[in-house]
Amino acid sequence: MAGVRAAIGHHMALIARISADEKVDGGLGPEDAILLARRLESRGVNALHVVTGSACDSPPWYYQHMALPEHVNESLASRVRSSVSIPVIAAGRLGGPDRIREILGEGSVDVVALGRPLVADPDLPRKMREGRDEDIITCGSCLQGCLARVKAGGPIGCIVNPELGHEEDPIPSNSGQGAHLAVVGGGPAGVTAALTAHKDRK
Repeated sequence: MAGVRAAIGHHMALIARISADEKVDGGLGPEDAILLARRLESRGVNALHVVTGSACDSPPWYYQHMALPEHVNESLASRVRSSVSIPVIAAGRLGGPDRIREILGEGSVDVVALGRPLVADPDLPRKMREGRDEDIITCGSCLQGCLARVKAGGPIGCIVNPELGHEEDPIPSNSGQGAHLAVVGGGPAGVTAALTAHKDRK
């Protein structure tokens, strides 16, 4: 930490990411996280980014898979926040606009970090600011197109955002050609394909 601070100086924030519960036998738990958070604060960290799990030993928790219970990360982040005076950031399946406003409004954390929700919809913050919550494409926390695809050696993808990685590619237009399209399958990818095709024909 001293080396990092010396390298970045005091004009840049130093943020530490900690797991408040590693979800493994013998791993760090909430009480350990509070002690660690206080130690980090005393060493000059400007903010704490609180998550759950371990990327190596309990990856479903660390990456917050859709099958796990909700609200775990923000609850643990709130416990850490009550023990330190520096800002606390929560992350993990917090891409719902109502949930973001609720968490920030009740003051349980200071900041909500968004990763995969911005992969699903890069315009999420702008749509929230403009009051267009119904237009937000929400992340389903499936980890299929993002984590699984990247770990398999491919480029990042998203089953609800087919434009990911192809933002500058024009969508071929069939307008005026009388083309018909059948989408087989009503999962997230099928629904997204149908909506994209419908948007193109408007």
